Amino acid sequence: MNQNNWKRRKFYKYASIESALIIINDSTLKFTTPDKFNDPFDIYPYFPRAGFTKMVERVRNENGNQDPRFSRKELEQMFKVANTPKFRQETSKNSAVCCFSKSATILPMWAHYADNHKGCVIEFEMKYEDAVKAATIMLSTRIYRESEILTPIDVTYSNKRPPAYDSEGSTQSKSLAAVFTKATQWSYEEEVRCVKNNVSGIYPFPRHQLKKIIFGLRTTENDKQKIREMLKKVSSEHNIFIDAKEINMERETYNLFF
Repeated sequence: MNQNNWKRRKFYKYASIESALIIINDSTLKFTTPDKFNDPFDIYPYFPRAGFTKMVERVRNENGNQDPRFSRKELEQMFKVANTPKFRQETSKNSAVCCFSKSATILPMWAHYADNHKGCVIEFEMKYEDAVKAATIMLSTRIYRESEILTPIDVTYSNKRPPAYDSEGSTQSKSLAAVFTKATQWSYEEEVRCVKNNVSGIYPFPRHQLKKIIFGLRTTENDKQKIREMLKKVSSEHNIFIDAKEINMERETYNLFF
């Protein structure tokens, strides 16, 4: 990781004013397990026939199971169960996600997630120092998700669902694809994700990563004042600076800018 080539990564959270006030004041974010997502396909890989038996036997051996191998009938029943929503819910309940975007100017995102333009967008930043700390934790624990540092990873968009394992039954190269692949129809969101190996809940993040609040086209003056007062309070208490901007419409296009 070369500091000279590192560009500070900015990523954005679309939110209502009420949610933004909590995020700013508490320095926390909500992480959600996949079974609560609005997309039923999200983090739901399919289980192909090829490699299934090898995958089951590998997991069985890794868990130190000394029982006889599963019969063909047992494997078939397991295969049917593996491709059910209930199995997905059970296997993903300890992996929680917080979603962001690479852009603060996406019209549908303002409508869907920022209270129909009455809310705001929160800008976060990952500096070189943050990336180094997150990488150090990853190397020491093998689980990059245990860090409080927000580490955004790009979502890949595809028309094909990722498999849960390869033909040799290995999940090593497939687990990240399952978490960070979504249907092409969602590509307008330009999503990045932060993930935790834990259940749904509210988790803290470093205050210095929150850099800016961007008000929507319909954010009321009263709500802007609430946010500005909160920014002043937090800045004073924690000796940080969080900027505030307003979104605007370009005159000759359908684009937004701030």
